[in-house]
Amino acid sequence: MSATLLVMAAGLATRYGGNKQIEPVGPYGGLLFEYAIYDAIKAGFNRVVFVIRESMYAYFNQRIKSKIDTNIEVLFAFQEFYTLPGNYIPSVMRIKPYGTVHAVYCAKDVIDGSFIVINADDYYGETTYRSLYQAMISLHATGEAVMAVYKLKNTLSINGDVTRGLCNINPNRTLHRITETYHIKGNQRGDIYSYNPLVGDRRLDPETPVSMNVWGFTPWIFNEIGSALVAFLEHLDPHDLQAEFPLPIAIDSLLQSGRLDVHTVENDETWYGITYPDDIHDVRAALLKKHLYGTYPEHL
Repeated sequence: MSATLLVMAAGLATRYGGNKQIEPVGPYGGLLFEYAIYDAIKAGFNRVVFVIRESMYAYFNQRIKSKIDTNIEVLFAFQEFYTLPGNYIPSVMRIKPYGTVHAVYCAKDVIDGSFIVINADDYYGETTYRSLYQAMISLHATGEAVMAVYKLKNTLSINGDVTRGLCNINPNRTLHRITETYHIKGNQRGDIYSYNPLVGDRRLDPETPVSMNVWGFTPWIFNEIGSALVAFLEHLDPHDLQAEFPLPIAIDSLLQSGRLDVHTVENDETWYGITYPDDIHDVRAALLKKHLYGTYPEHL
C-alpha cells in the first residue's frame, strides 16, 4: 500500500529568526526532517511529500533527491496564497502563512492514500512512526484518524514557552477533546504552568497527554479541512495579518460535530524541536547520543 509522510516545512519560524527547517543539527550535518524520513522509511512508508514555499524548492529538491533511495517517491506541494480555497484574496500586507490546516490542504492533489503529518522542525522519536504506521493502515476511508500522544513533561523547551494541544482521551483511547493552550513553561522545581495575564496562571499535570501535530489521515480529510478553511477565511478580519488556523482547532471542531473519530497512540518518547535559537544545542546533544548508541548511522 502507499503510505505517505507529509512534512510541513513552509513556516516562517518567527521566534527562531531563520529557516530552522534547514538548520543542520545532527553530528554529521543531518536535518531534523531527515531523521524523520529515516525513521518513517524503516517503519514502512514509501512516499514523502514536502509542503514548502516555492522559494525553497531548489534547495529541498537537490538535497532530498540526492539522499533518498530511488524506491521512495518524493513530491512537493506549495503553501502559497494562491493555493487558498474559495478564491480568497489576502491583504497585500500579509506575509505570514495561514497555518497548518492550509499546509495540509495544499497537499490534496499529490496524496491519494493514507498519510501522516509532521512538522519539519520537530524530532518525534523512532517508535512513533512504527506505531502510527500500524494504526494508520487500519483506518476506515472516512471519518477516522489517528494521533500520536505525548506526555507534556516530555515536550517542553527550557528556553521559552511553548504551545501544546492538551488532550482529553476517552476510556476506549479515542480523542474526546483537544485544546490549544499557549505560553506553557516549566520551572526549576519541575512544575509546569500555562501563563496567562488575563485569567491567571494554570498549573498543569506533567503527565497530561498532548498533541505534537503528528496525525494520521486518509484523503477524506482534505474536503473537511478545505471547508473549514473557507469558513475561517470568510470570518477573518482582513486587517488581521497574523491569524492562523491550526490543525488541532480544526480537528477538535470535527470531533465535537461527530464527523471524526481520532484514535490515539501513546508513547514515552521525548520530543526535541527548534523553537528558540538556544534549542539547537539541546537537539544536537540529544542526536549525538542517539548516534553514539547506534540508533542512527553516520549517513542517514
